[in-house]
Amino acid sequence: MKSGLVAIMFFVLVIPLLASGNAYAQPQAVPVPNAQVTLNLPDGSSLTLTTNSSGEVTALVRSGTYASISVSGVTILDKIMNNVLIDSSHNVVDIPVARAPWITGTLSVGNSPAPGIQVSSKSSVTSDANGRYAVTVGNRSVENINYMPLDPMMLEYFSLYNNLTGYSMINKINLPFNMITSSPSQIGNVLSKDESFDMAPHFGQELINHDVSLDASVTLSGTVTGPGGAPVNEALVSVYSNSSGLYGYAVTDSNGHYSITTNIKNGDVYSVRVVAYGYALFQGTVTISGDTTYNVQLQNAVLIKGHVTDGNGAPLSNIEILAMSSNGWASYALTDSNGYYELPTGFMPGDNVTINFGDRDAVNSVGFYAYKVYQFITAPGTNVVDLVYDLPLTTITGVVDDADRSGLLENPTIMVTPHANVPAPLPSFNVMVSGNGSFVIKFPWQISYSGFNLTITTVDISVRSNYYYPAATVAVGVNAQQDSNLGVISIHSYPLIQATIKVHTTKSNVTLPDFVHHVTMEYNGMEFHLSIETNSSLSGVMAFVAPNNGTIGLYVLGPDGTSGYLRLAIPKSFLAPPYNVYLDGSPKTFNVVSENATHVVIEIFYTHSEHFIMVNSSSVIPEFPLDILSITTLLIVTILVTLLLRKRFL
Repeated sequence: MKSGLVAIMFFVLVIPLLASGNAYAQPQAVPVPNAQVTLNLPDGSSLTLTTNSSGEVTALVRSGTYASISVSGVTILDKIMNNVLIDSSHNVVDIPVARAPWITGTLSVGNSPAPGIQVSSKSSVTSDANGRYAVTVGNRSVENINYMPLDPMMLEYFSLYNNLTGYSMINKINLPFNMITSSPSQIGNVLSKDESFDMAPHFGQELINHDVSLDASVTLSGTVTGPGGAPVNEALVSVYSNSSGLYGYAVTDSNGHYSITTNIKNGDVYSVRVVAYGYALFQGTVTISGDTTYNVQLQNAVLIKGHVTDGNGAPLSNIEILAMSSNGWASYALTDSNGYYELPTGFMPGDNVTINFGDRDAVNSVGFYAYKVYQFITAPGTNVVDLVYDLPLTTITGVVDDADRSGLLENPTIMVTPHANVPAPLPSFNVMVSGNGSFVIKFPWQISYSGFNLTITTVDISVRSNYYYPAATVAVGVNAQQDSNLGVISIHSYPLIQATIKVHTTKSNVTLPDFVHHVTMEYNGMEFHLSIETNSSLSGVMAFVAPNNGTIGLYVLGPDGTSGYLRLAIPKSFLAPPYNVYLDGSPKTFNVVSENATHVVIEIFYTHSEHFIMVNSSSVIPEFPLDILSITTLLIVTILVTLLLRKRFL
């Protein structure tokens, strides 16, 4: 997976502008898939494209001279080219790039190898069962490398956290499958480490050997109970050290017990936060002295509930509730068809709670403009907080039409600039245009801004896009009593051409070691063991299940142009044959190496760069009342998983 770090440009090459249909210019040129190509225009607009498995991207682009074209990818050094002409005579741009250096070695804690450590720099990979790793870096004089123990509890923690806060509901996260908790073989009791790696002694090397010794963690454990002393199951425990920046997570078991065995540094003082359904947020501190026991007793949460109505007392559905307390807890809800909402977790008696509430559609359009604010001090037990949402809303609708190309729109947005009855500049906001060209702008015409109560008298509406000339601004008078329909707004295309951009590098001579990973997948108390042998650096393993479709997904990374292989020992109890294999979304042939009563071993060959490999089957473990899983959805969720892994103390 990508760490997103920016590298300094290693060298600049003149871009050969080739005629359409020409092959790559260099012999042994290796296509670079998944490279990000950003075209920057002189007017400040930009367009970002992603190369396919052939290292190419073909798209409609504006004809003319680009201020710059930048290219980035995890296996290559970032590159910037200035003043590049793309027109009908120069519509194929061939971009040679340099390969990124690799740092490889063995991670250890004391005399033991350290498997299951996420190593992040330009790329992000996982150390194997023997502690070996290989990660790409950029070309800065000093590269930042992070070593972080992969804690499978992290995903479970954030899943429960999103449910407890209501965040998953208000953001309508409704994934049509179950993600199985998976973790590579790993050593316990490890501290994360940030390293500044000096590249100067290794200038010109593509493969740099670097063994790393990590420090050991001690254990923080204890029991979470309720007011009467009964254990609390599925309480979320998070800890954070201000001095070292280390953090850890746990979820209590049925006995209320938790144990955090990574990122607990002896001698540090940790902030502790604990919350569970129906209980108030607990916050405390603990000083670590060897293996440390820290027990927590939670108090019952106050229940905040009520109805939201309009100024006439009619219930309002789809009102967004954002409640924040002085103790640092935030909770979210949407009102139902009866205008009802409920916030059952995290708040305690005496909390100073601020509730921001607003029409969901208007909030999506204009953010804070559409909220009203209510503050109160919580009392023990149930707090009935009925809210009146009487902000006068107005709605402006219309349709955007490409006058030059019938039935085709290229990502326009609506820019809305409100004007008030006093000469106070108000921030503009953007509204998305749907695929059929329609748009809806919903906002209050009386707002509170910078301490003033303002009335919106007009809004300026214009259409923005990289592909279109700026449309004439339409000034719309805001009538509190009547919504507005602007009809059709015609827009005109810049001169557009179909251009192909090719990104390639030269074949690498670097050989990575053979890695061995052992992955445990867990669901409903069941464990499934997946073994992986590969000469690719592995950056992530995921498992998903939907009805009649189970999938194992893996990100692999290797030196460009070299041969790669992946050998999987798949547990039949999780996925039974026959299998389908996909490489970057396209069907891929594979070999069945062996089969016994419990596992099937399959083997896949490919040419290295960065790839996403999926193995799926219609024969999966039962009890998943979910929809069919699509390849596209898998790719989207892997991004979400990466973001979760990057999150810090909450």
